[in-house]
Amino acid sequence: MDKSNYYAADHPTSTLSKPDVVAYNLNHHNFLNKASVEFQAEFRAHWSFIEMTVEFHSSGKSFDDRRCQAYSYAAYLLAARPDLKSTLGILIEKDCMIVFICTSSGTKEVKVQKLDCPSVLATIVKHLNKGQSKDRAGRIIRTMADDHRAAFTLRTSRGIFKNCTLSMVGYPFGRRTNIFVTQAMSGDSPVRVIKEQRVRSTIRWTEKEILDTIHQGGAYPGVVRTKFFDQDLISAGRSKVRIGLLDKGTSFMDIDTPRKALYALYDLLEGEPCRMPALTQIFSHI
Repeated sequence: MDKSNYYAADHPTSTLSKPDVVAYNLNHHNFLNKASVEFQAEFRAHWSFIEMTVEFHSSGKSFDDRRCQAYSYAAYLLAARPDLKSTLGILIEKDCMIVFICTSSGTKEVKVQKLDCPSVLATIVKHLNKGQSKDRAGRIIRTMADDHRAAFTLRTSRGIFKNCTLSMVGYPFGRRTNIFVTQAMSGDSPVRVIKEQRVRSTIRWTEKEILDTIHQGGAYPGVVRTKFFDQDLISAGRSKVRIGLLDKGTSFMDIDTPRKALYALYDLLEGEPCRMPALTQIFSHI
């Protein structure tokens, strides 16, 4: 565990939240220690390497505020760790300790009395030291990329994709959407993006069918193409669906010029110019 300048950063939701204390991966800890000495710089413990978050009592905040903050850190951690089924967060109060256990189904809150805190903490540390092996998500393995950032290995029906980066995440509960960007692969049709979600087994997941229908007469510009689709039963009534996409677009927020942003909007509205006549007028002057 560490409470220093190695604050949490690079969360896929871009949150700037910084827990009081984090427990993180030993390899990443060693790299941070070496880098801080070599470069004399402030380095960050990336969220995807964090194993647990801890928040301490603060007299400047109400109990409800402290509780909400500790809970939010555990939820943020669940979003950054798609390789885990659950994550832990702790709030240390003067007379007790509250443990938050986050899963995609929700959060369980356990209040531990002061006398029981040492034994409970020992159990938690043992759980973390074993790599949280009982909470692994199965087909996803966290690794370290060449630049020492977190990466993920995904096992799919079309093979193993190594060094995937977590690009975007949805709400950590319910569907728990994760979008990974793969490394460039050889071949005529490389998979560039892998999207996965948890859905009810009784629901017919139609995303692949819709995309395939759009492209059935030939590749349709501006719409991603599919390569594969997996569906695994993970619990009673719940399945995890995974779709491999051949195309990767640029996030709208990453567009670097107003002109390109207008082109993107115009493409979205192509065939329906009457809905935004002002935009059509702007393009007439470009």
